[in-house]
Amino acid sequence: MKEFDLGDIQLEANNVSFETTAYTKTESKENCSYQDETLKHLANSVDRVQSMALRVNEELVDQNRMLTDIDNEVDRTESKLASVHKSLKMLANDSDRGKYCVICLLIVLLVWLVMMVLE
Repeated sequence: MKEFDLGDIQLEANNVSFETTAYTKTESKENCSYQDETLKHLANSVDRVQSMALRVNEELVDQNRMLTDIDNEVDRTESKLASVHKSLKMLANDSDRGKYCVICLLIVLLVWLVMMVLE
């Protein structure tokens, strides 16, 4: 067994303390570097998500505008259809069937004349 005097033990304790402190500083720097790298990746991911969210928002605005246009067109078409339906109802309630016979006769005459011209 080796005997140490108090001065050697104190020197050894200082060396261990210095090595532990150096190791802790190195480990701390590595941890900071790792955390910095992780934060950079996280920031890049957040930027990508933000740009995707902005594109989705633009697409939704465009689709909302298109839906509004379609809704307006449907309203106009519905109005026209109601007007035509009203006219057809009045025409169906008309008791003068003679007009319809004349119209059918004129259509047949028109078809016959077109056939004659094309021959």
